Amino acid sequence: MTIRIDVERRTLQLTTHLAAIATMTSARPNLQRQFLKEAAPHLTAYTPLAPEVIHPNTLKWMITRASEQVVYRPLEELHHFYFTYTNGYWLLPGYPRLLYNRPQKKALCASTSAIGAIGEGVSALLAQRLYQGTRRLARPLHDFPDLVTTDTKTTFMVEAKATTGSVSQIKQVIEDELFRMAQHVGACTPLDIRPVVGLLIGTALLEETRYHSVITEVRL
Repeated sequence: MTIRIDVERRTLQLTTHLAAIATMTSARPNLQRQFLKEAAPHLTAYTPLAPEVIHPNTLKWMITRASEQVVYRPLEELHHFYFTYTNGYWLLPGYPRLLYNRPQKKALCASTSAIGAIGEGVSALLAQRLYQGTRRLARPLHDFPDLVTTDTKTTFMVEAKATTGSVSQIKQVIEDELFRMAQHVGACTPLDIRPVVGLLIGTALLEETRYHSVITEVRL
């Protein structure tokens, strides 16, 4: 069994003016709306890349190396307690689905820790394969970004997001983080001897063996 990861990528090319606005918003939050408006012309559309096909053991190793979540076997947890259940495999033959008299329908919730761990593992893997960021500089805990790595020429700040929802949902999650990453790239670039690139990597866990990742590069 292998896992297929479809990948889309886009780029936000920051100008000095945009970086200054992003940095200023720590003191003036009302500038965030102005930043997003002025950044729109500098943001490319998502472009599909070649899909990545990996073995689950490879992803498990990356989760162990990169995730800040302490989760026991997150791939198996999602398989047995989410994908299997949502596909109806736990319903015994001949028994109808239970109908409850409740005011609203609530969806089944997967383990957020398992989702987060898998998302961080996928992000670390893509950072290596697409950007050769094989040397880890830092793994911040409960801080932004999730991973700092380098290919010796560029410093990459990687922030990982994941969901069991749709591709459009994970794109919106990345959209909400765009401004925060621009702040960090604008602030960290003068502090590093290498160029700094922000990587927002979101992954939609669509099925047990099919993921969809979206990448937004933030460059100055």
